[in-house]
Amino acid sequence: MFDIAIKPQNKDGEIVVLIHGLFHCSAMMYPLGRFLNKHGFRVFCYDYRTTRHNVVEHAEKFKTYLEHLVVCNPKQRINIVTHSLGSLVTRQALAHLADENQLGNEILDRQHIGRLVFTAPPNRGSKVAATALKLAPFSGTLIKPLADLSYGEKSRVHQIPIPAGVELGIIAAAYDHLVPQDSTQLPEVQTAFTVMPAIHMTIMNNRGVRNEILHFLRHGKFSS
Repeated sequence: MFDIAIKPQNKDGEIVVLIHGLFHCSAMMYPLGRFLNKHGFRVFCYDYRTTRHNVVEHAEKFKTYLEHLVVCNPKQRINIVTHSLGSLVTRQALAHLADENQLGNEILDRQHIGRLVFTAPPNRGSKVAATALKLAPFSGTLIKPLADLSYGEKSRVHQIPIPAGVELGIIAAAYDHLVPQDSTQLPEVQTAFTVMPAIHMTIMNNRGVRNEILHFLRHGKFSS
């Protein structure tokens, strides 16, 4: 686990943490990071080995990383932009925000969290993941978070907590064969939702999507 800090043009800018999806690495988020950096944000690209652990295990490490950022930057809010699996890891890492009894006892509290933007998030699971597990059950051993990504009423994805009290924008890809639009949404908590003409694997580096991410980070809503 490590990160890549993009040298900021504005050292006083709000922090944005980027977290990538399955089979990717932080380098996939770097173009988006440079774009946000040019617009005044202080950007960190979080890196993790996606296939080696399930969502809960990934989230434990990601939460520790976010807590470290809070300790080092106590007066700055932390915004988070995710792609695909990174959205589930973020949900689990911020699970305590959905439990009022835990608030006040955590380093990472609501006051430290800015806005969240999920791109192509499998919030309700992926049918492709479910098919892979059905046709090749051993794939769940090789790709540890696959069961968490599966689709259906009994899927583990429905056990992943949904953070409350934060501004959340969700961007779905119009041409997404891995995560359908109806599987991306969290109507009960999302602040804004939009669909962009992009594909799943590279949605975060689509020019229009980048602009929408920037708009949400600045204004708490999408322009489209």
